[in-house]
Amino acid sequence: MQLTPSGRKLDRLTIYSFMLAVANIFHQLCFWSQENLILDTLLFLFALALLFRPGSVILLIILTTLRVINGYLLIPFINNHMFFQTIIDLLVMLSVSYVLLLQYKKGTLAGSLSNEVIRDEMFDAFAPVARMALIILYFFAIFHKLNWTFFDPKYSPSVELLKDTVRFVPNLHLGNEIRIAAIWSTFLFEGGIAILLCIKYTRTIGLLVALLFHLCLTINPYWVPFCSFSSMLYSILFMFTPRDFPDKISQLFNSINHQWAQGKGRVLLWIGAVVVLILLVAACLAIYIGRSQNVITVLFVLWWLIIATVFLSVMASSRNTSSESSNIFYPRWSPQWIVPIILFFNGMNPYLGLKTAYSFNLFTGLRTEGGKTNHFFMPQWLKIARYQDDLVQILATNNPEFIKYNPKSGLFLTYFDFQRLAGKKYKDFFVEYKRNGKPLRLEVKNFVYNDPEVLKPHSWFANKFLAFKPISSLKTIE
Repeated sequence: MQLTPSGRKLDRLTIYSFMLAVANIFHQLCFWSQENLILDTLLFLFALALLFRPGSVILLIILTTLRVINGYLLIPFINNHMFFQTIIDLLVMLSVSYVLLLQYKKGTLAGSLSNEVIRDEMFDAFAPVARMALIILYFFAIFHKLNWTFFDPKYSPSVELLKDTVRFVPNLHLGNEIRIAAIWSTFLFEGGIAILLCIKYTRTIGLLVALLFHLCLTINPYWVPFCSFSSMLYSILFMFTPRDFPDKISQLFNSINHQWAQGKGRVLLWIGAVVVLILLVAACLAIYIGRSQNVITVLFVLWWLIIATVFLSVMASSRNTSSESSNIFYPRWSPQWIVPIILFFNGMNPYLGLKTAYSFNLFTGLRTEGGKTNHFFMPQWLKIARYQDDLVQILATNNPEFIKYNPKSGLFLTYFDFQRLAGKKYKDFFVEYKRNGKPLRLEVKNFVYNDPEVLKPHSWFANKFLAFKPISSLKTIE
């Protein structure tokens, strides 16, 4: 594997490209879709190409462009971290392309792809905004958790995740103390990581805590997609390392090569063999218990071991491990402020009465629907739209789109999503439902609707970007 073109030393752009390629491979393994088979195949192939040629700026631009296209096509049915990654990919693609455009105008494009100074400029063109974006993501991960449900040991999503993680541990009883510990540790770790990363002298500690915390989240046999989320975060966390981090890695590799040449690499060989053996046993065990997808988690643990080993080795050999710049969050160009603005607005959507899906509110227990909220202090008067207050409860239906909302599920949905699902082309079906407590019946015969309001069109923007999470219960906010 060639990390850099011949004769050029390791740089930050190359390392980020390598980590982005790995993150994309994990994402494709977790979310490979038959519906977008061609695009997903291209994403996987270009990620492999970038993995073996991370020094290629062209491959970086192609991969991020494909990821932006994929993310746009998935909206509004996109998960939280994929939406976040799409914004970051757009930032990287435009920033690197703009630096190349500036070089083209200067007539120096030919040598800019391998020029160390220009490659540093490319990295610095997007890294400050990406760092700010990550802090915004952590902010909303904490801010949305400031609700009664999250801190309730009976309903908290942190407890539910813990149950999945320890399901294979026999005779383990999750008492109230363990539940409370899971809730508060999640809250304090996520908030602590964001604070530590913002402070120059605690940044290294923040990186170490983030590595450990997201590894713990990922080792969950029922939430394999966490591998995609954590690998994406690790690629952005790299941007918080010191500027001389690539030089330190090069020195580390040179030291290892020197020891190996002197015949002192036997210990490293034995350690590597033991680690590989343990991971192979874990992979076989994952397949044996009937969840072959957990092999992805085993691969992620291997990736984590590589990152953690390199990070700890580099930081242990350097006294000055904090980034020398205290202004690492300031955008290079003023138009880049649109990225944090978009991300902050996206996170505020639930409180504005807009969408509740992909608003950085996964596993937070936040409820803002039905004219009520379980948040500690966010007021209802902030709502600029009433999509969340127009709720539907399915009573009976023969339409497969509404099966998961059957009465036994206890799920509600917004009327906006009810229109979206009912508008799909089924020749004949019926739905008995309650809309804001009022019983109604929708019948469709030969594509003719007895209630034309269901087909009332929404704007292109609303249809494209608005989506709402199913409401499991309103009891916890009453």
